[in-house]
Amino acid sequence: MEDCPAVALSPDGRWLTARSFNGGFVLCDAATGEVRMHETFHTMAFGPSFSPDGHRFALVADDVLRIWTLPAFNEALAPTPLQSLVGPGAPLMPRFSPDGRQLAVFDPWGGVHLIDADSGAQVQPMIERNRIPSLADFLPDGRLVVSGWRTTELISLETGRTTILAVGGFAQMSANADGTRMLTLSEDGGVRLW
Repeated sequence: MEDCPAVALSPDGRWLTARSFNGGFVLCDAATGEVRMHETFHTMAFGPSFSPDGHRFALVADDVLRIWTLPAFNEALAPTPLQSLVGPGAPLMPRFSPDGRQLAVFDPWGGVHLIDADSGAQVQPMIERNRIPSLADFLPDGRLVVSGWRTTELISLETGRTTILAVGGFAQMSANADGTRMLTLSEDGGVRLW
């Protein structure tokens, strides 16, 4: 696949994905390299996000959230149009929660939308933010880390409370299994262990 800005490996190491700027998306068997699924969308796909058990993956393309089961490759639920949740513009970055029951979908204006992974229904009202996320992911304890152009925040989904972790955005982050330590790579190249 040409012009490939993102790849992902499933947590169990069985599947890998790649997406292109022109709407192409492939899912391959990681052991053999065999292409098991190939889709072409009108817009660039965002994601994918694999469930923690590796049995499902989600992506957003053409303003629609899609969730597939693996290895059957059939959609786990009907594609969920996100326009009613996020308004016009492409939703970004679907992320499975650590228990695999919810997805967080981030819109271009900084809103965080929690979606039930089984039904596609919105779980709670949108958490409003005023910053476009450059990186967003769950910590193992279920809290969200959202990094924007100017700040990086920790969001409690139970209370909606936001705590600013740092001034400046992160390009990458990784957390340990219980969420007590986090390693971040800032957009200026600095590495920090929290």
